[in-house]
Formats: sequence, C-alpha cells, structure tokens
Amino acid sequence: MRRTKPGTMASLGAGLAALLVVAGATAVPARAASSDPAFVGGATGGKVVNGSLVLPRPAGTSPGDVLVAGVAEHEVGAAAAPSGWKLIRQDKADHDVWLWLYYRVAGPSEPSRYVWKVGDSAANGAVLAYRHVDTADPIVASAGHAAAGGSAAIVVPSMPVGAVSPTRLVMFATVEGPTPNPITPPGGFSERTERDVHPSTESSDLLFTGSGSTGSRTARPEVGGGQIGHIGSIVALRPATPASR
Repeated sequence: MRRTKPGTMASLGAGLAALLVVAGATAVPARAASSDPAFVGGATGGKVVNGSLVLPRPAGTSPGDVLVAGVAEHEVGAAAAPSGWKLIRQDKADHDVWLWLYYRVAGPSEPSRYVWKVGDSAANGAVLAYRHVDTADPIVASAGHAAAGGSAAIVVPSMPVGAVSPTRLVMFATVEGPTPNPITPPGGFSERTERDVHPSTESSDLLFTGSGSTGSRTARPEVGGGQIGHIGSIVALRPATPASR
C-alpha cells in the first residue's frame, strides 16, 4: 500500500480551503452534540413519620441541575416545602386529592434528601432531576386539571410555550382508588417514577420539539371514574442558552 508523505494531508487541506475561498463557499462547522433538556434521575418517597415526608435526591444530580418535585395528599391539603424549593402550581380535586409541583436548582452542597412537612400520613411524591435547563428562568409554562370523579382519564389541557423549543414536558399525576392503582402515562411520555399506593402517584416526561401550544395530554389510571378523584399537572422546562450549557 502506498504511504502518504508527511505534510501531504496538510497540503491537501490547504488546497481545499483555497478552492473554497475562490469558489465563494464557506465551510460549515460540525453540529455540536445535543444538549436539549435531559432527564438525569428520579427518586420517590412515601413513608410519613411525625408529619415529615422524606424525598431522596435523585442519583446522578450535579450542581446546576434543575430538580422538579411533585407531592400528593389525600383529604388534607397541607404541605410545606423545605428551604430552597419554589412552588410552581397547586391543584386540588374538591377535598379528595391535592398535588403540588415545586422546583429548585441544585447547588454545590446538595443535601441527600428533602423533607416536606405534610398533614396527611399517606402523602407521597417524587423528585426528578434535569440537565441543560435554564437555571435563571427554568419554567416556560404549566397546566393542570383536577376532577373529583367522572371520567377515568386524567386529561391535562394544552399550554402555550411560544417559540421556546425544545422544551421538556414533565408530568405528575395522582389518583385515589384501590391499592395498587397504577397510572399509564400519556402516549410518547417516558415513565420516570411510580408509587401505586393510595393515593397513587406517577411521573413521566417528553422532549417537546414543537412550538406554539403543547396539545392536551392524557394519562390513565387502572381504576378510575365514578367518585375517584384525580389530578394531572405538567410543567414545561426551558432549555439552557448555548453559553450556559
């Protein structure tokens, strides 16, 4: 096999660059690796001791990750978040079930667990960690729907995200009913956590690459309808700017 002399490849590269200049063409740089809002890990908790609900920090969490938590209760409706967590939204179905969504930005000395003060001994929830999210303004929009019964479907209405793309849609759902009562996430969503005890809770997400409105999303519990209350809530996470990724 013929061997290329040293410097030949450099000469060829220089010649090609000169040819591009003469032809008026511009070399296009290779596209950088994807840095869309990405799921890191999730953790659940449901054992309430002396009014405290402990939710572990998701494995793999690093400084600068955005954490999203969902906390559910049945018939009580009292929850106080630990320091550093900001409320995104609260939804309730009459006096049946409550669902709170919160977020925080992970710091350099992140605790191994987070303690909510709750009024319901059956309260439970989950924490999800995401990377490549705008830490200064992580929430684009949120939407939720609560029902004290009727349809078994948990339908979260569409919400506007404008020209922000891509966004990570993070859904938490909770439902009354028997134990177990697992929840199937909306089509295309990846399930991240689930506790199918009363009240059952489930979390899932989807990378949404569209613009304008997200469209409604439907999750389904195994047992629903009648007088079984349920809630579904979705938050859209804003991607980090290129300079901060």
